[in-house]
Amino acid sequence: AMLLPRNLTIVVTTAMIVASDFYLGYFGGSEIILFTYSGFLLVSLVTRKLKHKIDSGFRPNTVYKFGGTSIILTLVYDIWTNFGVFILTYNHTLENLILVYILGIPFMLYHLISSLVMFTLVGFPFYFIFSYGIMDKLEIDKKDINYEQN
Repeated sequence: AMLLPRNLTIVVTTAMIVASDFYLGYFGGSEIILFTYSGFLLVSLVTRKLKHKIDSGFRPNTVYKFGGTSIILTLVYDIWTNFGVFILTYNHTLENLILVYILGIPFMLYHLISSLVMFTLVGFPFYFIFSYGIMDKLEIDKKDINYEQN
C-alpha cells in the first residue's frame, strides 16, 4: 500500500485477497471473510495515510518506523479479526470475549513476528528501491558498458 497510488490501494488489496482466497478455496466459505477483508482494507488505508510520517529518507529511524508500524497494524488487524470470531462463533459474554483473545495469542505472536520480518526485510527494501529510484543513483555511464557479444 505504501508503493501504490492512493486510488489503487483498495483495488489491488481487494484483488489480491480475493484471488488468493479463490486459489486456496476459501472464498465464500465463512462469514469471517467480512472481518478479514475489512481488516486488510483498513490496514491498507491506514498505511497510505501514514506514508508521510514513515517516509523520512533513508535513515536508521525509518527502519524503526516501518517495524513499529507493522507491529501496530498487525495488532489492529488481529484484534479486529478476533472480535469477528467472537461475534460470529461464541456466545456474547465477557468471559468468551476474553477467551477468544487468549486463544488468539499464539497466532498473534506468530503474526507479529512474521509481519515484523516481512515489513523490515522485504517491505522496507522494496519501498526504498521504488521510492528513491536506486537504479538511477548507481551512476553507471553507458559508455562503460560493453554491448559486444563474444
